[in-house]
This record gives sequence, structure tokens and C-alpha cells, in this order.
Amino acid sequence: MNEADPSQDPDGASDGIRDIMRTLKSMSADMVRLVVVETRLFGHTVLAMIGLTVVIALLLVGVWLFAGAALVMALA
Repeated sequence: MNEADPSQDPDGASDGIRDIMRTLKSMSADMVRLVVVETRLFGHTVLAMIGLTVVIALLLVGVWLFAGAALVMALA
């Protein structure tokens, strides 16, 4: 009887290669999902930053106009 040598067993080698390929495919799918989620979060963050920038700009313009009006009232 021949002893089972894993290095010469074509079925065992192909099963191992299939397992590795399945693992790599699963990891690739997980990485793609992670990239999609991170991109979506980045988009939400950028929109929030743009919105807050607009609000702050409006507040600064309002304060500037209010300070100008208060100065005119004080000088009048």
C-alpha cells in the first residue's frame, strides 16, 4: 500500500486551491463592500461640511450687517 502523501495528491491540492480561491473571492467582496460604505460615509461627511460652511458664512454676513446697522444707529 502507498502512504498518502499530500504533496502528490491532486485532489487534495485542488481542494486547497479551491479553498484559497474561495477565501480570496470572499475577502475581495468584503473589501468592495467596505469601500462602498466608506465612500458613502465620506459623501455624507462632505455634504455636512459644505452645509455647515454655508450656515457659518450666512451667520458671519448677518453679524457683519447687524454690526454695521448698530454702528449707524449709534452714530445717528
